[in-house]
Amino acid sequence: MKSPPALIIAYGNPQRGDDGLAWYAADELEKALSPPEVQIVRCHQLAPELAEHFTACDAVIFIDAAAPQGKKRRPGEIHFEEIDAHAAAELGTPALGHQFSPAALVALADQIYHVTPRAFCVTLTGESFDHGESLSATVSSALPELIVRVKTLIEEVATNWADKI
Repeated sequence: MKSPPALIIAYGNPQRGDDGLAWYAADELEKALSPPEVQIVRCHQLAPELAEHFTACDAVIFIDAAAPQGKKRRPGEIHFEEIDAHAAAELGTPALGHQFSPAALVALADQIYHVTPRAFCVTLTGESFDHGESLSATVSSALPELIVRVKTLIEEVATNWADKI
């Protein structure tokens, strides 16, 4: 059987308030989706070894908290962005540092494994990144919408995947 069409990489620190929202999202998505549809990886930060997971999927969805940016991004706002695989490939070999960006991981997967699944960044702007294991009320109330939007994206990917087998 073919591998799951979608890989979700939920990253952040679940002990820093809203920074842990991806872990909460992963928990909810795990309840709502089955293994044939998705593989979920939770981590504190993006690292080079995650690129190997890209070989077994058609799409990668990165979920993370975003910091507020004044009027640009307010707490509770959800942003979806598709990573341009060609632009990521033009980044060249990413420097092996403490933390990778989603685009750097896409580029690394292409360079090492010659795979370029569609990749998406899904962020929810946080409100509080203080120590603690609970989400702010603003982020908690926006989380269900994030789940619905990610599930819709996965359904689109799964439809394309089903057409291939």
